[in-house]
Amino acid sequence: MKYKFTELVDISKLQDLMEGFYSVTGILSAVLDTDANILIAVGWQDICTKFHRVNKHAELLCKKSDLYIKKYIDSNYVNDKSNICYKCDNGLIDVAYPIIIDGEHLATVYTGQFLFEEPDIEQFHRQAEKCGFNEEDYINAVKKVPIYTKDKVDSIMNYVRQLAEMMVQMGLAKLQLIESQKKAMQESEALVEELKKMDQNKNQFLSMLSHELRNPLASIMMSLSFLDQVPTCDKQALRAVKIAKRQGEQLTRLVDDLLDVTRITQNKIVLKKERVELNRVVQQAVADYQGHFSEKEVELEIKLTSDPIYLEADSARLTQIIGNLLHNAAKFTLKGDKTLVMVEKKQEAVITVQDTGRGIPTAILPNLFTPFVQVDNSLDRSNGGLGLGLAIVKGMVELHGGNVTAHSEGLGYGTQFTICLPIKGIDEEHKSKVNRASAHSLRILVIDDIPDIVEILCSLLSYLGHETIAALSGSEGIDKAKEFRPQVVICDIGLPGKNGYEVAKSFCCDKELKDTFLIALSGYAQPNDLERAKEAGFKKHLAKPVDLNTLEQTLAEVVI
Repeated sequence: MKYKFTELVDISKLQDLMEGFYSVTGILSAVLDTDANILIAVGWQDICTKFHRVNKHAELLCKKSDLYIKKYIDSNYVNDKSNICYKCDNGLIDVAYPIIIDGEHLATVYTGQFLFEEPDIEQFHRQAEKCGFNEEDYINAVKKVPIYTKDKVDSIMNYVRQLAEMMVQMGLAKLQLIESQKKAMQESEALVEELKKMDQNKNQFLSMLSHELRNPLASIMMSLSFLDQVPTCDKQALRAVKIAKRQGEQLTRLVDDLLDVTRITQNKIVLKKERVELNRVVQQAVADYQGHFSEKEVELEIKLTSDPIYLEADSARLTQIIGNLLHNAAKFTLKGDKTLVMVEKKQEAVITVQDTGRGIPTAILPNLFTPFVQVDNSLDRSNGGLGLGLAIVKGMVELHGGNVTAHSEGLGYGTQFTICLPIKGIDEEHKSKVNRASAHSLRILVIDDIPDIVEILCSLLSYLGHETIAALSGSEGIDKAKEFRPQVVICDIGLPGKNGYEVAKSFCCDKELKDTFLIALSGYAQPNDLERAKEAGFKKHLAKPVDLNTLEQTLAEVVI
């Protein structure tokens, strides 16, 4: 055992109990530690407190008796269950009993300063003379010493011993409980840390996977965008391009979902809030998905408010929220079903997306917005997806200070999603100071270490009417810029050798190139990546894969 008696027992409370025992019985008691130091002493006789313990010679005899207890217990008493009864060198009887818990000696219970028979007065006269005591006072103190029978002493010791042992056991149980709780807490904290690390590793893997997928996707999608613009009479080729583009868009959506859910989990989504008119955003989102519903012959109805509703929101993320709900509705409705998108202005802005489609089992509703939870768990997985769309909706809505709920009466009864967003007053004035450069051709330098991306990006830019030149490394890009003098540079961030940030800084420090409009191109588009790109000198940031419309819109905002 690793505890001391004083760590297990509240000494002041034990003293109070022993003092109560003394006030009723007049019997002294004491507790000594394993070094024979007195921890508690109650009801000591005058013969000890006024004579033996204050006289140098007599005190030595007292300490000799105390040490006798310790020696005896240390050598003999582990298996002995009887009291230690002995006569001290000052002529009084002492009785001790060790407190043994789990085989270890913690303390000693003591009573004493009594006699079994009438005192030998002559012996005490000699003791008074030897120690220099006042003889009359000393003999009077001797006459006050109590006389007990052996049975009474056994009863006294039994009570005090059981009292002390009970308090020790209670104290031990308390400390063991505390240690058990502490250990459980440490194990729990260790488990939490392990789960955090696993989650972090998962997020890092998803981020890396998404980034690695973006590069080939970028080449595929930009190639398809280009092919889509090239006239062809071959119907099979046109059909193949449309199929490839549709599947590429689906793959891009899955990659974006993986990135978004990771960013939401890590609190790395930064909203670009601005004055937004809600009806326009909803109208645009519905227009984007109209084709999906038309193909399935599902009626899509939209109801907007007569007055505008202005929000402080990220229009792209707001469009994504509504788009995810429409995407869901399109997946789980069939020919003849209906989908309604409604906007209402109450104390909050309310967006409702309601369909008469498949519906949701009530058992799934409580976990519907949890990542990777899916309504369709059939083997054929006819509806596809990763089960991230609704988790992203919830995360994005909450980032806007709102909330989203889902309701369904069960399978076959359709589904209703309701989004509530706060309405904030925003100035009506909104002036743009951007000089548009889309009306004329630009000289553009493309820097990327992946030849396929360079080739197709240059083709898209040429198709848009711009003059392009390419470089496969940062150093090559800087050299070519000094000859080509581009107005715009589209530069990949993750370049080998001199990375995109270093390239941007080189342009900013060069007197001849410092006014070049820099656009970052990367598979990483985390908020810290955007901030770092901005600090390096980039004016815009494009996330791979880039589609034709995004590229055209970005170039339309070039300031030269």
